[in-house]
Amino acid sequence: MTQSISSALPDAGQVYWSARIEQALPAFSDLKIDLPPSRFVAQAFEQADFVIERLPSLAGGVVADIGCGAGKLAIGFHARLVREYGGIDLRPRYVEFARHLFRDNPVYEFQVVDVYNERYSKDGQIEPQDYRLPWPDQSVDLVLCYSLFTHFDSFDDVHHYVCEIGRILKPGGAWLATWLTAP
Repeated sequence: MTQSISSALPDAGQVYWSARIEQALPAFSDLKIDLPPSRFVAQAFEQADFVIERLPSLAGGVVADIGCGAGKLAIGFHARLVREYGGIDLRPRYVEFARHLFRDNPVYEFQVVDVYNERYSKDGQIEPQDYRLPWPDQSVDLVLCYSLFTHFDSFDDVHHYVCEIGRILKPGGAWLATWLTAP
C-alpha cells in the first residue's frame, strides 16, 4: 500500500517549520503562545489535515484566514497546494510574526486590520459592523475562522462578519469556523 503525499509531507514540513520558529524564538516567545514551537506546528498540520480531508476539492484555491494570529493555519497549509493565502488579524505583533515566517513566499500575505475590539484592539478605528473584508466578492474558495467569534463583543458583530464571509465566498466555496463561547 502506498502512502499519500499529504500524509508523507507533514513530517518533513513539521521539522522545517519547527526549525523556522526556533530561529525566531524570541519573537515567538513574546507572543505568549502557550505551546512549544513543535506542538504549535503539529497542531497547524493537524488542523490543515482536518480541513483538507473533508474538503479535498478546495485544494489549489484561495484561502482567507480571518483572525490568522501568528500564521498557525498557514503553516499547516504551506505543504499543500494553495494558490493564494491571505490572513488578517487585529494584533500587529502576531501579523508581523506571520509575515516574518512567510517572508520568502509571496503566495502568503498577512495584514493588520484596524477594527475595534474591547480586548485586543481598543484603539481600532473601524467598528466591527462597518468593516469590509479585504477580498472581492465571490473570490475565496475557503474561509477559515478558528476561534474568531469567541473574541467578538456582540452577536451583531458576528452577524456582520457572517454576511461578509457570504459575500467573499465563491459559489461552492466553504467556510470553517470554530469557537469556544458565544459573545
